[in-house]
Amino acid sequence: MKKHLLYFAAALLFVPQIALAAGETFEYNGLNYFVNEDNTTASVGVNSSSPGDIVVPGTVEYNSKPYTVTAIGDNAFYSNFKLTSIELPSSITSIGDNAFKYCFCLATINLPDNVTSIGNYAFARCDGLTSLKIPNKVTTIGDYAFWNCANVTTLELPNGLISIGNGAFSSCVNLASIEIPGSVESIGIAAFGNCTSITSVEVPGGVTDIAGQLFEGCTALETAKILNGITSIKINTFAGCTSLKSVELPNSLTEMQESIFEGCTSLESIELPNSITEIMFSTFKNCTSLKSVTLPNRITTISPSLFEGCTSLKNIELPNNITLINYEAFKGCTSLESVVIPEGTKRVNYNAFQNCTNLTNVEIPSSVSLIEGGAFFGCTNIKEIVCLIPRPTMSDINPTRYLDENLDYDNCKLLVPCDKITAYQNADGWNKFKKLGCMIVSADEESAEAEFKDKVYVQDKNIMVDGLSSEEYSIYNTAGKQVSNPVPASGVYVVKVGDEAVKVMVK
Repeated sequence: MKKHLLYFAAALLFVPQIALAAGETFEYNGLNYFVNEDNTTASVGVNSSSPGDIVVPGTVEYNSKPYTVTAIGDNAFYSNFKLTSIELPSSITSIGDNAFKYCFCLATINLPDNVTSIGNYAFARCDGLTSLKIPNKVTTIGDYAFWNCANVTTLELPNGLISIGNGAFSSCVNLASIEIPGSVESIGIAAFGNCTSITSVEVPGGVTDIAGQLFEGCTALETAKILNGITSIKINTFAGCTSLKSVELPNSLTEMQESIFEGCTSLESIELPNSITEIMFSTFKNCTSLKSVTLPNRITTISPSLFEGCTSLKNIELPNNITLINYEAFKGCTSLESVVIPEGTKRVNYNAFQNCTNLTNVEIPSSVSLIEGGAFFGCTNIKEIVCLIPRPTMSDINPTRYLDENLDYDNCKLLVPCDKITAYQNADGWNKFKKLGCMIVSADEESAEAEFKDKVYVQDKNIMVDGLSSEEYSIYNTAGKQVSNPVPASGVYVVKVGDEAVKVMVK
């Protein structure tokens, strides 16, 4: 009998230890953990009420089996209002989603060097944190990872960082400066939105597309530099940056989406690269200090509300390729003095220049076939209109549709092509003008058998007439105004020698 008992006791010594399956939880020294899929490592589990200062060990045990702690799991310390500091082992490689979210009292944490990823909302609303140093191996920062860490003043991002998630640092209202590493390829929507203390930013070219609302509401931001390589800037990127004065855009840029600079009330000027092919609506809306801007030649549409409320904008040169001026594009530009609509423009939509109260001169090319209602409502100070539309009887260009009823028709001068003056005198709406005159010359008045027709040539925008000096001929644009030589832009011009005229195209 004793011999059998000895065998049984010895057998018990060699019973294999029972290992937990992946996902199973256990407690070690007062903290909860769970087993990872590899069954050899563990993550810190949910500990929503663990108090005070916490030290997480590098190795934990359960049933005499050791587990290396490699992660702070999802929701590990979520809403733990008692947590003030935590010390993490070097074995930690990831911080899970919501890991420290709403840990309002957490004031101290040193992220280990081996951490490579920080999850969504990982440190959101950690009000006690004042500085952040992201470890060098971190490549991804999750969505809203540090959202509303209101007391963080300094941030150090690693050189190997690739991705910054949506809203990652949004509403870090005391963050004074950021340096985005050149390694970054992706920055999410509103990543630095409402960081109201940031004064300057530089976005690396590897990002390619700048996400929407990236710096929206950064009211202290004064300078912004977008590096070459970026092709698109998305919606509301700098909207509400009321201190923004200087913006540098790259030659790689092709698209500017809506409301990018809306409400940037300190922006006085901006240089737009010619690479841009599209500027979407409200991009400069309510930029009340904007005085001048040169639009790229490649754009074909002036988008809705593009310059609405730009009360300091006095003059603007519209590109030659414009075919459409959209609704409310220049509404409320109370300092705008003159508008030259380029030849090739087909239509001007409703309220395009509404309440441009200082507008005195308007030029309408022959290509326009529709001007919608209210386009110039509130523009009661117009003193001269040049209109080259060949068919004034068209109902879609009747001036009563789009000019203010309080315009002084008796004293506003209307200039039209000389061969169309009778048609304008008899056309409904146009016959309200008392001061009707015609152009010196227009593109429609080309002389059929001009003796010098075959002697005209163009060289580098210089219009030349073989055998004649520059004093012997004059050059006019399609609005009938004399221009200098070389001519200011591509387009159709009229060369006049004596009483004869010849049209010439300058490319």
